[in-house]
Amino acid sequence: AAFSRRILGWYAKNYRDFPEGRGPAGKGRVMSQSLTEASWLLSAMDAADLTFPFMTEAEKRAVEVGFIEPGVQQISRFRFGIHNIQCWHNACMAAAGYFLGDPAWVARGNEGNLGFRSQVEKGILKDGLWYERSLGYHNYTVSALVRHCEIARNNGEPLHMVGRMPKLFTAPLKLAFPNLVPPSLNDQGYSRGQVGTFALEMAWAWYQDPTAASALRKRYAEGAPRKGLHLLKYGSDLPDGEQYVSPGSVDMSGAGLAILRRGGVRGPCAMLEYGEHGGGHGHPDKLQLILYGLGQVLCPDLGTTGYGVPLHREWYKTTASHNPIAIGAGKQRSTTGKLLGFRKEAAYSAATAESAGAYSGWRLRRHLLLTDGFLGDVFAVQGKKTDTVDWSLRAAGTATTPLALKPDASKPENVTYGYLKGKRASTTDEQWQCSWQTKKGTLLLTIAAAPDTRVTLAKAPGPAGDDPWDTLQVRRQ
Repeated sequence: AAFSRRILGWYAKNYRDFPEGRGPAGKGRVMSQSLTEASWLLSAMDAADLTFPFMTEAEKRAVEVGFIEPGVQQISRFRFGIHNIQCWHNACMAAAGYFLGDPAWVARGNEGNLGFRSQVEKGILKDGLWYERSLGYHNYTVSALVRHCEIARNNGEPLHMVGRMPKLFTAPLKLAFPNLVPPSLNDQGYSRGQVGTFALEMAWAWYQDPTAASALRKRYAEGAPRKGLHLLKYGSDLPDGEQYVSPGSVDMSGAGLAILRRGGVRGPCAMLEYGEHGGGHGHPDKLQLILYGLGQVLCPDLGTTGYGVPLHREWYKTTASHNPIAIGAGKQRSTTGKLLGFRKEAAYSAATAESAGAYSGWRLRRHLLLTDGFLGDVFAVQGKKTDTVDWSLRAAGTATTPLALKPDASKPENVTYGYLKGKRASTTDEQWQCSWQTKKGTLLLTIAAAPDTRVTLAKAPGPAGDDPWDTLQVRRQ
């Protein structure tokens, strides 16, 4: 308590001297952005809430007017629309309002075009995923909304029951592969871990969601630690119940993902992306294929690397780094496609989706049909002019093909294609195959015959931090 009093007192004395985020006498920057400020101020208010019983009235007043008020005023200057950062701003403004007894700040955080209710209504898609379609930003937004709901609940307002909030916590389960590892959609680091337990614990604590409880039992039975401040607040014994069951084949129409699943943990799973772009954190990957099988992710979405690294914009945030079609070696436009058909039968699951806006003057359609050990994939391309059509696939393991590939020293079409290193290529009119050997088995690809098909194998960036992956590019006119 004494230490917290010293820290809070220093900020109360000095904060107003550098409200623009600069240190005393201009010596360096204290806050990197309003998001950092909102997160810090929320924690500072937690500390103040705990230490106020030990403070004098003068000290309390200094904390309130010395840094909570100017802090929240600083944050309120920045507006981000329907966005994960705005959710943190809202939580901070509402917290300050409840702390200071100021209903105007509470209303600013909860209501209006950018308030909590609007974020929930416009930002949470109908299947529960956050609209940026990245599990990284989904989970980050969940953290902000949980903080906001906790503060409101402690003040008698059940914001956790608003709109689609209950769906938010279990959406990753619908999205995950059969081994509970989610795909690395849009801007986020490459996913290797299973669906986290924090959101599932909140789904059980606040909504008594039986699916969340069964997934938690599975995670903890497999060795996940059950710990965290949220359990100190809300933790309770999980009920006995049935074993967790994968949701099977499902169309997540809000997120725009047709997910085909067959069998258990080793059974195949194919995902077809067709929905909205995902805002500023979206990737140009309409109609891409993501494939799981043999108990592992075979053909992933790579996610991205750090935003300040050239690879982010030159490779990871391009069409060629995904598994769709690229026209003229170019990047797709930000667009929304549509699902044309979805079937879930005893012997197979299937989906067809279309994009008419990824490239001007071109219509793209992809048809997937998944059985227990085989995926049929037909990609139809229609345009009014002649251009190159590149079909890409990268997969885990070592790639080989019977084709007589020769070194290809041709100049890359652009910066993105320059990341394809050690290219070896061949032209064929016949049906041909390529396989990727992994530690758990073999992925075998068979391509139907077509005249003048250019086949290129190269090394290209895989998940950030990994060695380059064997990447296949199939070009036709």
